[in-house]
Amino acid sequence: KKYKETELYLDGEWRYSIKTITSAHLGLIRRRYDVLHERDTRLFNAIWRGTYHYSTMLRLDLQLFDRPFTIVDPSILYVVSKGARVDALWKWSDKTNVNFSALLQNSDQELIPRLVRPDNNSSRKEKLQRIGIGASYQFERGFRLLFDSFYEKTDRAADDIKLRQGVVRLG
Repeated sequence: KKYKETELYLDGEWRYSIKTITSAHLGLIRRRYDVLHERDTRLFNAIWRGTYHYSTMLRLDLQLFDRPFTIVDPSILYVVSKGARVDALWKWSDKTNVNFSALLQNSDQELIPRLVRPDNNSSRKEKLQRIGIGASYQFERGFRLLFDSFYEKTDRAADDIKLRQGVVRLG
């Protein structure tokens, strides 16, 4: 399982105005295995971010991505995710922040060639939808109360898995 991974990339940022910033990351990731050359890959990596400061109290973020990443599952060679994420942060007061986020993501899990499923499918497609809301209150410097929550739906057509979960954290 030993491999070497390198990325050739270009990053850029443009400040359109004092309120608007956009940035991009374009890259080509190459992974080469020492022994198992059939697992060698060349993958495209692209991320675009836009931030708009509507006011001193409200910031809006949009991120579009097409990015590969590795995963711990030994049957998966890599995962390519394409999607969009929207975030909003509202400073309600000097001590109170409220945040909202939404994510739509389609993933393609590329399986290791020797472990291809019986239906001869070399990949598994997964669709993730997540929505979240949170808040924080800073009592004093170094002491903050935090509430965070999200609900997500994951659908994987290959084995008809439909996961639903809601998470609430308080700290």
